[in-house]
Amino acid sequence: MNRFISILVFLFAISGIYAQDYNSVFYSDKKINPADTGKIFLRIENVNFLKNNEYFNHTVAGHTDFGYFLRPSAVYTPFPRLKIEAGIHLLKYSGLSNFSQTEPIFRAHYSDLKGFNLIMGSLYGTVNHNLIEPLFRFEHFFERNTENGLQVIFDKKYFYSDSWLCWERFIFQDDPYQERIFLGTNSKLLLINKDKFKLHIPFQSVIFHEGGQIDVSSDPVTAYTNTASGVSFTYMPTGNDRKKITFNSWYLTYYDISEMKIKKYDTGYGIYSSVLGKLNNWQAFCGFWHGATFIAPKGEPYLQSVSQIYGSYSEPEKDILLIKFMYDNNIYNGVTLGFRLETYYEFLHKEMDYAYGVHLIFNRDFFLGKVK
Repeated sequence: MNRFISILVFLFAISGIYAQDYNSVFYSDKKINPADTGKIFLRIENVNFLKNNEYFNHTVAGHTDFGYFLRPSAVYTPFPRLKIEAGIHLLKYSGLSNFSQTEPIFRAHYSDLKGFNLIMGSLYGTVNHNLIEPLFRFEHFFERNTENGLQVIFDKKYFYSDSWLCWERFIFQDDPYQERIFLGTNSKLLLINKDKFKLHIPFQSVIFHEGGQIDVSSDPVTAYTNTASGVSFTYMPTGNDRKKITFNSWYLTYYDISEMKIKKYDTGYGIYSSVLGKLNNWQAFCGFWHGATFIAPKGEPYLQSVSQIYGSYSEPEKDILLIKFMYDNNIYNGVTLGFRLETYYEFLHKEMDYAYGVHLIFNRDFFLGKVK
């Protein structure tokens, strides 16, 4: 499929419909409640997970994430527009005797209560950014959940934007390794807002950078950028999101903006069209991906043109059919049980890989007292 045909596919697909994010069950609570001023809560966030990727392709190996993370924290709202949260993030894989991650959590969140939010410290990160799969791999939620830096969120009636600067690795003078930075933005403009119809114009952009001026590493300074823009349309026959069908179509780009190029490809593009149906606790997703010399450092490696298994192997063009089934049930207040089944059919090799997962989520706040 050449570039001209791909653009025709994109233009045809946007006449259809798109997908509401199906990872919302994993989102953090981002609200500040002025009624909680002076109150202290103990917050328990716990995700127990099994995600098994049975992959046998040429670009990414199969693997299993099996374990849990626990995040106890104290949440204090000293003023109506300011919330402070401090705690610890603990990641434990089944089969290991020790925690794989033990990281402090501290977040200062200011809101003008009119849609503007400033977050410093621990961010509302990973799946909370709501990036599409070609730009951000879902497994990061389990494996690298914590992000630290600066975040600005605008949440208006007709406009939403999440912009962040995540400082993944800090360096001191003469450190033997480079600093690592991940920054991006996700925004959407609501053009049509009816009871049963919604039309959004979304845009996403990310940059991944490794470098620095005070380290002694011999590695070259690198920077890669990806963008995604498109349209999304949602139809809700009953006027609520318990039953709906959504379509989305995206055009994505990849650029290596490093002075010294070390990747096999300097530029690339992708087309990602999908439809998602939701009926109460069930969701079904079908998507088509076409990529040409496409690379995304944080994205799903299955969709990329370079291989994580064989260093010299690449697939300049990839056409993949994605089918997913998800179930999530809020069985108790703050307790969600869910599972998912995913399949990827690769047209080049005529092969199908699959993955399945189970998760049990516990998120609750417990009132401890009020500071007078």
